[in-house]
Amino acid sequence: MAIYLATIRKTIAAFGSIFSDIYINRYTESGGNGEIMNTLKVPLRYSPADKFLTILKETVRDGSAVRLKHTLPRMSFEMLGMDYDSTRKLLSMNGMCPVDVSTTAGIAQYFRQMNPVPYNYNFRLSIAAKKTEDIFQVVEQIFPHFAPSYNLTIKDVESMGITRDVPVIIESIEKEDNYDGTYEDNRIVVWHLYFKVKGYIYPPITNADVIKSVETTLYDKTKTSNTKIEKITVSVDPIDAKYEDEWTIETDIEDFTITR
Repeated sequence: MAIYLATIRKTIAAFGSIFSDIYINRYTESGGNGEIMNTLKVPLRYSPADKFLTILKETVRDGSAVRLKHTLPRMSFEMLGMDYDSTRKLLSMNGMCPVDVSTTAGIAQYFRQMNPVPYNYNFRLSIAAKKTEDIFQVVEQIFPHFAPSYNLTIKDVESMGITRDVPVIIESIEKEDNYDGTYEDNRIVVWHLYFKVKGYIYPPITNADVIKSVETTLYDKTKTSNTKIEKITVSVDPIDAKYEDEWTIETDIEDFTITR
């Protein structure tokens, strides 16, 4: 049965949360001078930049300058793609220790999560406004947090208690001016910010057996493979103990007669 951990979806949602609480002020004078008349929250949505701009241009073609003023500024973001990052590769066979989860039948079930595979998530954040001054207000709330990266906390696998801080890096910035009709009335200023999120993709959670006894047999290499020297057994006492119970480690060494 396939287990969906929603790792990619969680990364997208976490990235968007960085920009979900941005506001701009309207001042009585230009350039951020004078008194603050009102404060506006900048809306954010997940949408491709082309679709985002098309909607704004359609608003302009409607001939409703008042509607455009109330529409902007706005932001949208999208994931452009992913690529494997070999520089952050972890040992494939290592992972989280087993987690004891009580089932509905009252029987303890242990699960294991192996190390994740490193992937870079590529995002684009688009900021559209009628005035360049509004763009400045937005980006000046973003840029100071990236010096050079921002640590984003993601609850990757909540059932296993896996929470990871991943770096978010600004890769590049593009600017463009779009207008349709009268330049001053229907101008749209757009900035595109490109980011890289150094995230991961997790393998499925698997059932895990708890090792409570280990046996090691030593041989004399100068003799045949059937010549045993001793057997060392290390085990938990009592053998049915759980992690939270009282238990000790017992070591038993059994010697064998060496035939020469």
